[in-house]
Amino acid sequence: MSNKLLSPREEILVAELMTGKSAQDACFAAGWSAKYARKNGYEIVKRSHIVEALAHRQESVRKKCEWKAQRLITQLEADREFAISCKNPMAVMKANELIGKITGIFTESLRVEIEAKPSLMDAIAAGRTRAGLPLRSEPQVIDAIARERAIEKAED
Repeated sequence: MSNKLLSPREEILVAELMTGKSAQDACFAAGWSAKYARKNGYEIVKRSHIVEALAHRQESVRKKCEWKAQRLITQLEADREFAISCKNPMAVMKANELIGKITGIFTESLRVEIEAKPSLMDAIAAGRTRAGLPLRSEPQVIDAIARERAIEKAED
């Protein structure tokens, strides 16, 4: 860590950043004015001694969490052995599952599908069709559709 000590205001700033606040919100909570925090919050947070203090605190938290995870795994292994001795297969499976999640062997996954967004003119035409209204074929509408499709093709 650098030799420069943090001021009381900077100590509060680092503590607020550790809670997950944005640079602007953390600066405001630490005592800078709202206007100054809004304009300069990001620059304040980039100061080398603040970056180092933040990294030091994050490393400290990481080490504590690592120790807690190891302790939890030890307890789960003991629970698993007890479940085996009691012939409780569901408890054994649950202990195995939790150990796998903590160690990173099993991960949660999320599948995300993105549908292509219809063009504005196509959406308007579909809405008019659903409403039973006639489709307009005025030259300006046709030109707008053609321009939009040309833009879409150019982007692809």
